[in-house]
Amino acid sequence: MIKAKHIGDPVSADDGLRVLIEPAWPKDVGRTRAPLNMWLKDLAPSQKLFARLQDNTLNWGDFVLLYSVELEKNREYFPGLQDHNRNGGLTLLHASSDDDHNAAVALKMILEDEDRMAKDPRIV
Repeated sequence: MIKAKHIGDPVSADDGLRVLIEPAWPKDVGRTRAPLNMWLKDLAPSQKLFARLQDNTLNWGDFVLLYSVELEKNREYFPGLQDHNRNGGLTLLHASSDDDHNAAVALKMILEDEDRMAKDPRIV
């Protein structure tokens, strides 16, 4: 199971690979002591799309859809992330004040949908 957590949440033994999904490094997080394995800026939404989500000028469903379209150019990351998920766990990290509507949650949804479709291509 893929998890989405705030970067400030405590590390869990079952987190597995901890990946920050933010377009810019969080201001209140020190780079050297951050509890993560990597920052995949390439998988973060564009600054413009991210700003629209933060400013509430875009609803959640539209954000996820537009983010999925942006991710088309970086889908080569997906198999590796799915592999980590199946073999040790995957935790996508965000720095948003909204734990339900952020890039990590959206990417989690997109990865889970891709995994379901790979298992059963009849799913639309």
